[in-house]
Amino acid sequence: KDGKITGVEYYSGLDSETVHFQSGNLVIDCSGIKSQAPKWLEKLGYQPPRTEQISSYLQYFTCFFKNFNNTLPGGNSFEIFQVAAQFPSSRGSTTIPNENGVFQVMTGALNKDYIKTDLESFLDFAKSLPTPILYNALKNATPVSEPYEYKYKGSIRHFYNECKLPVGFIVTGDAFSSFTPIYGQGITVAVLEAKKLEELLQLNCAPEKLSQQYYQKIGGLVQGAWSLATGGDLKYPGTEGKRSVVSKILGAYFNTTIRLGTLNPYFSEVAVGIIHMMISPLALFRPYILFSVLAYSVGLIKIKKQQVPYFPSTTA
Repeated sequence: KDGKITGVEYYSGLDSETVHFQSGNLVIDCSGIKSQAPKWLEKLGYQPPRTEQISSYLQYFTCFFKNFNNTLPGGNSFEIFQVAAQFPSSRGSTTIPNENGVFQVMTGALNKDYIKTDLESFLDFAKSLPTPILYNALKNATPVSEPYEYKYKGSIRHFYNECKLPVGFIVTGDAFSSFTPIYGQGITVAVLEAKKLEELLQLNCAPEKLSQQYYQKIGGLVQGAWSLATGGDLKYPGTEGKRSVVSKILGAYFNTTIRLGTLNPYFSEVAVGIIHMMISPLALFRPYILFSVLAYSVGLIKIKKQQVPYFPSTTA
């Protein structure tokens, strides 16, 4: 009413006939990637937001194993173990310990590199990775589940920051921007957005300015996560979306940093820290990393083809 939110109408349970009303002067849409906010706004006479989609066509699996051999070459063992995809293949994996000696193994690939949903196909996928470590760990392990499949079209974001919105309406989480889940950034971004909103509410920000200030505060963190997730996807030719010169350069730079992790775990620690938003992306431009990437690009640093970046870690 008069450009201000007065509440929300909703259905309760299985009753799709009775419309209920909850009054309030602030409505926060955190309903996820299938948010209906653009349709709601259009119905109220507002222009829906501009949308950007990067379609990478991800398929990934999760499967659980016992009697898992987590021994690395040389005799050391690992807790968390990640195998980075090696272009032009997009196949990679992550292994995480669970309770009672169970390990959770996740595998994934982009660009409709789909496999069947059975255990044999899951093991064949592990065997196809550029290092045999995961397959060797799995071949004598005992599965305690079937592989669980998940498909995801890609990353999408809605530019609510560019829209005129009713006073008292905020969109957050995957309803605002959703990222390819293999990068593990969606929940982190949602929590950081909630913290920014909390800060504004504690400062008693004027309702008329809340939306604008909120989107200003979250702009940088969303853009950073978006650049990392979509930059990783856009290097593959089967990914659909707008490519820029900047994204190509940054994507190549970041991939080289990961590649250098085969020579020094410091590069892997920085790359994983940035992916999981534990450290600033500016860490990529620390002098040692910058000069190492440049040295690799002109051939002063060489990496054997069979060397594969994998990240055995307890903090990845």
